[in-house]
Amino acid sequence: MTGFVYAITNGRNAVKIGWAKEPLRRLAELNVASPDPLSLVGYASGGKQHERALQHLLRKHNIKGEWFYIEGPVKTLLALMAKGPQHPPRRPQDNCGEIKNVADVFAALGGIGAVSQILGKNYSTCGAMKRRGAIPAWYFRDIVNAAESLGIPEISHEKLVALHAGKARKLEAAE
Repeated sequence: MTGFVYAITNGRNAVKIGWAKEPLRRLAELNVASPDPLSLVGYASGGKQHERALQHLLRKHNIKGEWFYIEGPVKTLLALMAKGPQHPPRRPQDNCGEIKNVADVFAALGGIGAVSQILGKNYSTCGAMKRRGAIPAWYFRDIVNAAESLGIPEISHEKLVALHAGKARKLEAAE
């Protein structure tokens, strides 16, 4: 099974070494139940066997389950993983053409989990934005910056304003 071995930290002294097809979605899921804000340190392409091998190598630094103290070789691993790109690469089907609606924006950026990470909001908040078909204007800058870093020129400030205005017109017409 292809995916990514990821490192997610609590920002203090612990890191989770795990595996997921979509590390940003996994981060969003974990953030819902965590008392501390979690962040994705990095990831590497790999399978579950790579996750298990890393966990075995780091077993002397294990706290519990997939959580490890950030020390010694764990610290070295994090430094190496942090050198990777900020966001996992998009799947080929996520390559976008024309952006026609908010759902297209979410798909191009990698889904609800990815947008959740970009905006620093929880998964359910971003899911609601997608369902409503509206992204509040104060998030436009973060969305456009992420799109630029991912090489998605189709998502621009002008495009988001046009989508926002189109949604407002549809609501007015329905009243």
